[in-house]
Amino acid sequence: MYVNDVTKFFYIIDGGMLLHRLKWEKNEKFTHICQRYTRYLRNNYGTGVKVVFDGYNNDGTKASERSHRYITPDDKEMFFLKPLKNNTLQQVYSTKTMLMKYPNITKNHLFFIHAFAGFNTTSAFYNKEKNNFIKIFNNDQKLRAAAETFMVEEQSEEVLLNEGMNCILTIYGAKTVKNLNEIRYERFIALASKNKSVQISSLPPTEDAAKQHIKRVYLQVQQLKNNTLIPPEEWGWQKDNYLKPIKMKQPAAPINKKWPSPACIVCSGSDCDNHPPLEEDEVFDTQNINEN
Repeated sequence: MYVNDVTKFFYIIDGGMLLHRLKWEKNEKFTHICQRYTRYLRNNYGTGVKVVFDGYNNDGTKASERSHRYITPDDKEMFFLKPLKNNTLQQVYSTKTMLMKYPNITKNHLFFIHAFAGFNTTSAFYNKEKNNFIKIFNNDQKLRAAAETFMVEEQSEEVLLNEGMNCILTIYGAKTVKNLNEIRYERFIALASKNKSVQISSLPPTEDAAKQHIKRVYLQVQQLKNNTLIPPEEWGWQKDNYLKPIKMKQPAAPINKKWPSPACIVCSGSDCDNHPPLEEDEVFDTQNINEN
């Protein structure tokens, strides 16, 4: 649905959106920035607005507003607004309309869908839109069963990783391959054989990177369910003055790997020690999950 009269709604605005909409000027004072924010919000959304900035602890106002977004009474309807861009009308998505359109998805499934496909604290898969994931999820009973395992408090890490890996394989259309590293390698070879540059971000994530993503998904789902007793450091985060996501624990490429060259007169590319080992700072982070 499209919206012409924005005053009919009460809005909860993600503060990050304002950073994209209003560019800070050099040497601009915070007072002036706040005034511009206020004018922008009143002009575009009226007076029924609450802005939520990130960076709070679980017991802060951010967590409270997340609860308002997701723990909505059945007799209420939640809308998600796609902001105005150029001359395009603002578009609003309704949770009730979505659940009617996808009858196999329940409200509880939304916790998992939103966290797994990309959230404030989790990663998004490159070029894998959330709308497409919703369609796949609605038609795949195994995905819906996997989502249920993320709802369980004190769920075992082994179960979560197994179900989460299967979800990622499904997203990338794997039918016979049961290993992310294997399908990543196959996709790379298929693209490289076309003599085109390979965009690493388009490949499935490494299995090591996927494990950390799955852990953060479980933590986020539990926090959305108001279970705040899980220590983040055990679920994909590390603390160094502040919490940072663990991207991966293994190097993106073997540091001492032999790299045969077809031009080598010794082995003709089959196996060669002539190429020097990669230095540690030459190993690029090739994971394809974009951190938020």
